[in-house]
Amino acid sequence: MRLNTRNKLLIPIVSILIIMGFTLYRVMTNMMIGQFQTEQENYFKEKIIELRLSSNRLAKAALSHAELYSRQPKVIAAYKLALKGDIDDPMDRNVAIARDKLRKFADPILNGIKENTPETKYKLHFHLPNGRSLVRIWRKTQQLDGRDISDDLSSFRQTVLDINQGNHQAITGIELGRGGFAVRGLAAISDEAANTLVRLRCYTALMMSSS
Repeated sequence: MRLNTRNKLLIPIVSILIIMGFTLYRVMTNMMIGQFQTEQENYFKEKIIELRLSSNRLAKAALSHAELYSRQPKVIAAYKLALKGDIDDPMDRNVAIARDKLRKFADPILNGIKENTPETKYKLHFHLPNGRSLVRIWRKTQQLDGRDISDDLSSFRQTVLDINQGNHQAITGIELGRGGFAVRGLAAISDEAANTLVRLRCYTALMMSSS
């Protein structure tokens, strides 16, 4: 069957329209994908900025609370007692007595916080300079199974060890703990003469975690 002149003219026009339509479809699709990717990238960038700002605020708040305890006479006295014992012994008597003294000192403060701001997760953690836990103030015992010992956190509580060996400046940031990543602020504990405890570098950390 022979094609008439009209059909002969329509074939290239239709072909051109199909090609143009397909090309326009690809262009529009790529533009939409590109716009979507850009929007996604901008969204994640904004979330990262928000996360950084939030973690910085939490870290500064944690440090400010930790610093409140770093020069308290009863805290210093408790540390001096603990450091007279064997801090590598998880059941040392001096360390245990110091732990009890810190709990008695902090109890009224924590009770006031619970009464006025019950939604606040206030977790104050006193460390020994060797990376062991002296006392977790928010628990009645150190361990959830009832054991009241200075358990070793040195394998993952690197901030305590770093400050102990470094320039002894306060530290804030995110660190891995037993309960996952947490925002922490650590401050040095030293006596008025700034000697004995400064050399040993004991620390208190207000932590947002369970470890």
